[in-house]
Amino acid sequence: GGGFDKSIVVGGNAVSSDSRRSGFVAWISPDRQQRKIIQTEPFRPEAVVLDANGVIWAAGYTVDGETGYEIGGGLLRRYDVSGAMLSSYQLRNPDGSESFNLMSSRLMASKDRVGWLTLITEYIEFTLDGAIRDRFQGLWQGDKVKNIRWLSGWGLSENNDLILEKKPDEQRHVEVVALDRGKRAWVPVSLPAHSPVKPGMVAGFDGATLVLSQKDVVERLRPVEGSSAKN
Repeated sequence: GGGFDKSIVVGGNAVSSDSRRSGFVAWISPDRQQRKIIQTEPFRPEAVVLDANGVIWAAGYTVDGETGYEIGGGLLRRYDVSGAMLSSYQLRNPDGSESFNLMSSRLMASKDRVGWLTLITEYIEFTLDGAIRDRFQGLWQGDKVKNIRWLSGWGLSENNDLILEKKPDEQRHVEVVALDRGKRAWVPVSLPAHSPVKPGMVAGFDGATLVLSQKDVVERLRPVEGSSAKN
């Protein structure tokens, strides 16, 4: 992902010549002259983002060093660009149990917060120092079957407009929703330039501007009616 200062951060699992996996986060400076590889094993990132202060956030899981099997999931860790870990947060389910299997998490950053869309589409917002600002119920009211993999687009603007695009239903209908923080609800929004919305059209935000993509055409719209960036 790209940071506010045009630096780049990526994360994942590298595979060695002897087929051993190792978690890592890579940071590349804005001028592309500096690079830092942060070895995170046994923590393996599934999603990364760089916040407005240049801190790296990574969501993922830990593995057993001998077997490679997952032994702890739902972890959110923060690193500085030198590789030092600043904090670690364990996500827990409403019943207090640990939340496992964070594949397909999404991390997004605005000017003053980081948003974490988890596997079961609970949405959690953090302050830049790693404290929880708020938690919101997911689109599917806790239905773990219809999880985040049912999303085909998402984005958090610099002004905290959060837009999600659901994958098509059986009738090929695509719905775009925004988080209304005041109502604590996901509200439908319309994209006036396109009707109906095509799957995968919501590409994210460029600053405060919503970016839509269709075939080889990229279009930029102002934040759409129905979104709410309050609080």
